[in-house]
Amino acid sequence: MEHLKRAGLVLLLFIGFLIGAHAQELAIKTNLPYLLTATPNFGAEYAVGNRVSLELTVGVNPFKLNGEKRLRHWVVWPEVRYWKDKALKGHFLGFHLLGGQYDLSGWDLPLEIMDGIKTTRYRGYAYGAGVSYGYIWTFKKNLGLEATLGVGYATFRYDLYSLGENPVKNADKRKGYIGPSKAAISLTYRFDKN
Repeated sequence: MEHLKRAGLVLLLFIGFLIGAHAQELAIKTNLPYLLTATPNFGAEYAVGNRVSLELTVGVNPFKLNGEKRLRHWVVWPEVRYWKDKALKGHFLGFHLLGGQYDLSGWDLPLEIMDGIKTTRYRGYAYGAGVSYGYIWTFKKNLGLEATLGVGYATFRYDLYSLGENPVKNADKRKGYIGPSKAAISLTYRFDKN
């Protein structure tokens, strides 16, 4: 859990720096479907040029669930975006990195990355990179909805544990993955120029 505290502190410092530097070129956001997994998440995007922006999104799920179900994790997605017309408006292409840690068990997940997650506990980390496409619809003046989809490569390194009160480590594994690496439908708020 110490890693979760550090990740949260880094995010707060990053956001404070961006807001203090140039709030008029900043958008904040949250991924709505990701919230449905009981994972608080927050993103900040800063326009560094007319058609280029930098985004950092962080999600953290530190909650303990009943029984053998675990969904504890943290993940970060830094991204550089190139906008078709103007930064923070319309279409964009992006290049993102991803990284995080996880402690998962007791779920039926559609991905084949972790085949036995229903009956085995997975503890490890992942890192990777990918490309993305997205679009922002602006409502009113500052409020918007952003849809993003990315594909890429990730490496998963993890230990497998048995379930129960005294889990036993069964194996160390490493697995490569090619496929969806980022997906979001985010509610956004863009700060106006003064």
